[in-house]
Amino acid sequence: MLLGIYGLGYCYIASAPALVVHATRRQLLSEDGKACCKVLFFTAVFIIPLVAWLGCSSAAAAWAVLFSAALLIVKQLCLLVVEYRQKDKIISFYESLHRARQRPKISLDSYRHLREHGNAFFIVVLELMFLAVALSVFKLFGAHPYWPALLVLWITPGAAVYFLGHRIESLMVEKSGNHPQPTNHS
Repeated sequence: MLLGIYGLGYCYIASAPALVVHATRRQLLSEDGKACCKVLFFTAVFIIPLVAWLGCSSAAAAWAVLFSAALLIVKQLCLLVVEYRQKDKIISFYESLHRARQRPKISLDSYRHLREHGNAFFIVVLELMFLAVALSVFKLFGAHPYWPALLVLWITPGAAVYFLGHRIESLMVEKSGNHPQPTNHS
C-alpha cells in the first residue's frame, strides 16, 4: 500500500514540468521560427543528462544531470514569466483554440490520442530525469537532507502555473467587460 502511495506521489512530482510545458505551449509551438530551437532545447535538457547518467555513474555525470535540471527549472520560470506578461497573445491563443475545437476541420479524436499518448511518454522521460536528479544528489551529497530543497526546486515552476491560470481568468473577465462592481460597505 505504501509503495503504491509513494509511487503515485513520485510520478506526480516528477511530472511537474509537463504542466509547465502544457501551460506555455503557445510559446513552445508558436510559428515565430523559434519553435524548433525550443523543442531542441527541451530535448537536449532531458536526453543528454539521461544518457550521461545511464552511461556512467561518475561525479561528472551527476553534476551534468544537476546542471541540466537547473537549466530546465530556469527555462520553465522564464517561459512562465513571458506567458504572464503577454496578455493579448494569451487571450488570442485561447480564443483561437476554443474556436478550432468548436468547428474542427479534422477529427479531434486522432489529435487527442496523439496528445494524450505523447504526454504519457513525456511523463515517463520526466520520471527518468527526476530519478537521475535524485540519484545524482545522493551520489554527490550522500544522505544529507537535501530532499526538501530538491522537491521545492523541481515543483516551483509547476506551482507557479496556478498564478498563470488566475491571470488568464482575469484577462477573460477584463476582455468580456464584466468587471466586478465594488461593493459599498456603508
